Amino acid sequence: MNKLSSIPPNLDLDDPRFRIKPYQQIVASCTGAFITSLFVTPLDVVKIRLQAQQKAMLSNKCFLYCNGLMDHLCPCLNGKGPVWAKGNGKFNGTVDAFMKISKNEGIISLWSGLSPTLVLAVPATIVYFVSYEQLRLYFKDHYNNYKKGITMGQPFWIPMMAGSIARIWAATLVSPLELIRTKMQSQRLSYAEILQALKTVIKYNGISGLWMGLTSTLLRDVPFSAIYWLNYETIKQKFHKTQQTFTFNFIAGAVAGSIAAFLTIPFDVVKTHKQIEMGEKEIYSDKPGRSSGTWVVIQKIYTQNGVRGLFTGLIPRIIKVAPACAIMIATFEHGKRFFQTYNANQILQYESDLQLLKHKRKSLVSGTKNYIRPLSSAVVNHSQSVQQNQTQNPVSASPLAQSSIIRSFQTSAISRDIDSAAKFIGAGAATVGVAGSGVGVGLIFGSLIIGYARNPSLKQQVFSYAILGFALSEAMGLFCLMIAFLILFAF
Repeated sequence: MNKLSSIPPNLDLDDPRFRIKPYQQIVASCTGAFITSLFVTPLDVVKIRLQAQQKAMLSNKCFLYCNGLMDHLCPCLNGKGPVWAKGNGKFNGTVDAFMKISKNEGIISLWSGLSPTLVLAVPATIVYFVSYEQLRLYFKDHYNNYKKGITMGQPFWIPMMAGSIARIWAATLVSPLELIRTKMQSQRLSYAEILQALKTVIKYNGISGLWMGLTSTLLRDVPFSAIYWLNYETIKQKFHKTQQTFTFNFIAGAVAGSIAAFLTIPFDVVKTHKQIEMGEKEIYSDKPGRSSGTWVVIQKIYTQNGVRGLFTGLIPRIIKVAPACAIMIATFEHGKRFFQTYNANQILQYESDLQLLKHKRKSLVSGTKNYIRPLSSAVVNHSQSVQQNQTQNPVSASPLAQSSIIRSFQTSAISRDIDSAAKFIGAGAATVGVAGSGVGVGLIFGSLIIGYARNPSLKQQVFSYAILGFALSEAMGLFCLMIAFLILFAF
């Protein structure tokens, strides 16, 4: 039988005993990040290629590249974008672009530009998902401890708060690294030149310049995370799914991602404008200036396109976000379930083995009790048996037999007292004797150390003898304690 499928179907895998460890969460989220990138990246590559044939990539301009995990700035140098973003041939649509790119350039071209972005996207995704899981379980445990004796589900605010904090933490960590990556890609800078560029950013904008653009990122990603996790956890609770299937997680992730994408589309539009503006100012300028504020960008979009401008690209965003969320959460939850099932099997097997061991130990002790009793106990039992037989047959009991019973009873009582006294005396004598031997050995080697310490040329030998002496003393002391406890409690 497969161990991973041998657990009861109604077992709650969210039980604290079965929860996966942080390193298991890292493996699950890392696997999900790679699989999501492999499936979603071709969609964005095709989108960029379609945009590139419709309009020229202007010099000192940027465009966004999404690998399903993060949006990355890609620069255009001297009117030329990255090599992978341009190609021969005209495309008549998304499907046609897929077919022609695969046929003319090889299917690997659909994942062009992926590897440089994964350097940041995968660690950011790991931090995000692991932080969310740890925070969710932390809040849930504290909430249950506060509501002692009351069986309640997970309140709605836990996934919202955990998702928001996890996104803030992940975005804050990655933001300076993304700036460094973009500068290295656009200007071909060495590590020394990167350090100088960062000093320039700090000189003109302060230390907060390393996180320029973070506000607009958080403005979109934090509400998205809160709404997404709220909807996803709510769907799970509504359908009472404690052990979800891959299909259920996929559908729930797609629905939750679509709702979150729809509700946060204005923030995404603002974030995209600010990110591209930041790229054009920060990447190509030796003296970077501050990008426009969020409110200024909103007013600019509203002035040019009205309210509809804040909802530009809604359908493409949902088409991009829904599968990315579905694949990521389904893969992550599948990895979680694998490790939870593994942990549950290990713990249940351990508990079963422990119960079996206790039962065997109890049977062994009861079965061997008569073989390890002292002789006096056997005498007592024999005398009691004889006494019971004589009591049941008082007529046949002769004076000689009665005298034997009395003598046997007296002998058994005395033997019992002697046996008890012998145990304690023997244990005490053994302890004192062996401990005395240990102390004697220690004193002998101590004297040896003192004697040889006066001769500097024998320091190494003295040190070796000291270690040996103390080791023997400790060994003798432990041995005497073992003998004493064995005599006292084994019989």
